[in-house]
Amino acid sequence: MSRPDFKLFNDFKMEADTLPEIIAKRREIDEGTAGAAWTVVDDFVMNHGRIFVPSSSSLWPQILEAAHGTRHEGVQKTLQRLQASFYTPGAAKLVRQFVQDCLVCQRNKTEHLHPAGLLQPLDVPSSVWSDIAMDFVEGLAWVASLDKQLQKRDEFLAEIRERLLQAQVHMKATYDKDQLWVLERIDSVAYRLLLPPKARIHDVFHVAFLKKHYGEPPVDVVPLPAIAHGCALPTPLAIVRARPLHNSWDLLVQWVGHDPAEATWELLEDFKERYPTFQLEDKLFSQGGISVMDNFFG
Repeated sequence: MSRPDFKLFNDFKMEADTLPEIIAKRREIDEGTAGAAWTVVDDFVMNHGRIFVPSSSSLWPQILEAAHGTRHEGVQKTLQRLQASFYTPGAAKLVRQFVQDCLVCQRNKTEHLHPAGLLQPLDVPSSVWSDIAMDFVEGLAWVASLDKQLQKRDEFLAEIRERLLQAQVHMKATYDKDQLWVLERIDSVAYRLLLPPKARIHDVFHVAFLKKHYGEPPVDVVPLPAIAHGCALPTPLAIVRARPLHNSWDLLVQWVGHDPAEATWELLEDFKERYPTFQLEDKLFSQGGISVMDNFFG
């Protein structure tokens, strides 16, 4: 993980006493049958220096969020960060499912897969030269052997066409499965979406711009962020602290959807101009820039 989460470790230490896999492994370690890779350190069962967390633990969502939620990287980097601190058989499957279901990744990352939508196969020709508008071939002599060759050719082409049609049906069925529909299907490639109330774009989209949602579907439509000069502004979650700056103030702002470590300093006048409805607490300024964290760390 990118930073220690002491509450998570303490919660797991309390839960570990109730997990049968942990109890059984501790017994094996005490009896000396677990192997050299297994140890007990500070009441944690360790495998090669990593905390053993069985798949039955209820804390896996928090553990995976700690490994993935800070940077929202892909499966391999999230798995690498997770395995630096924790061990469990089948960790790759857990990470793959969690990253696939991550709402932030689904909304902001582009899938490197085939475009969405139903496959629109081309028509299979029923005969040779069927798509040629003009034919200048003429004056060929009609010979019995030529007639026989043409009949064999037609039989061969008919068999090929039948196999192409069968392959086409199979490919279309495979391609079209698990397609996700929205409010309304306009035609074979256009769908109507449910957009936020303030959206200023048309609600009908080509299927190439859609992708399937994984995990639990959201209950509400995600509201649009504030817009300034044509650009989306991040949404402030809280003001962590304020500090004097010449004739003004600096605000340490924590943003929605970002880790607390990613809070940034913003000038008071600029912040009020961009977020006029955000309520600033008077106590931030009356303490002269002192926060709870300042009192704790000195």
